[in-house]
Amino acid sequence: MWAWQFSKMQYLAGLHGWTRFVSMQNQYSLMQREEEREMFGLLADQGVGSIPWSPLAKGRLARPWGQQTARSGTDATARWVLPHDDKPIADAVQRAAEPHGVPMAQIALAWVLRNP
Repeated sequence: MWAWQFSKMQYLAGLHGWTRFVSMQNQYSLMQREEEREMFGLLADQGVGSIPWSPLAKGRLARPWGQQTARSGTDATARWVLPHDDKPIADAVQRAAEPHGVPMAQIALAWVLRNP
């Protein structure tokens, strides 16, 4: 959803005395950061919380790039939802995780959680 669409829905809810949105589930991860451009600012302004959807980018940030799982071979949605040129991002997460001896998923989730 575009930020202007959400803004219109909030406005109409207020205008008609309907319940305004208090949260929104956004696709957000190191590989999907589009919401930072406009939506997160609007949500902050409106007092609306964001619930990250797919913070591990459908598992791509949970394992080294190219490592296959049963899901990666069968999940048709992941093929069109996420770009396939994000290897440098996955590699950076792996490099950050290794010295600390933690799973890549922990680094990726920590990054999402540190953002307001």
